[in-house]
Amino acid sequence: MCSRRPFIKSVSNRPPPPSGADTAPPPPSRQQNYNFQINLPYRQPDPDEARRRRSKIAELVFCCAVWAFTIALLALCYRRSPDFRADSLSVSDFNISSNNLVAGNWDLRFTVRNPNGRKTVINYEHIRAEIFYGKVPLAETVLKPFSQEPKNETSLEARFVANGTFVDDWIVERLNEDMEFNVRFYASVSLKAGWRRSEEQDFTVYCRNLKVTVDDGGGGGHGSSDSGGPKRCRIPYPWLFL
Repeated sequence: MCSRRPFIKSVSNRPPPPSGADTAPPPPSRQQNYNFQINLPYRQPDPDEARRRRSKIAELVFCCAVWAFTIALLALCYRRSPDFRADSLSVSDFNISSNNLVAGNWDLRFTVRNPNGRKTVINYEHIRAEIFYGKVPLAETVLKPFSQEPKNETSLEARFVANGTFVDDWIVERLNEDMEFNVRFYASVSLKAGWRRSEEQDFTVYCRNLKVTVDDGGGGGHGSSDSGGPKRCRIPYPWLFL
């Protein structure tokens, strides 16, 4: 009779794995190293490139210097035209006869200013003034020559006398209305800036729309300034005043 060998359960001393844990070993990690090495061809410095760069910088500096010199020269040589301002206009003894002949006296007060500095003196010669109604000349007068120092103002007066100027009927119809007169100045002007003196040139100034109220009562007219204060006169071509 064969005897059976008794079953003996082997007991291990290692603790059992925790519940829910994966007992399979993790897969080995795969590490990939990508090493790129780019070998660029060696470029030798071009000596002409540095020379061209220096040439461009020199041209830019030269152009800036020319512009700065031009602006400084214009600022030094530029001369501003004088300022003319009509302060008031009055008329007295204004009368128009039956055959449309105008007689009257106009007194114009005006101011001339020299806006220039740097020892710029303005000389006025051969000054003539003429007064108009519309485009119809009524009278003219001659003024004395004068000079102006830099930043100087000169107050002057021009007196016009008409002793029989013919006018049209439409002017006669406006005797009792506000009338607007125009004054034009003509002169020969020269500049003196330090040692430099310019040649004489013709100079024209327009003072437009100078209002007065004409009263024809009693055979003698009277007018008072009604222009709302001083009025600046206009110079047609101020850029020619150099």
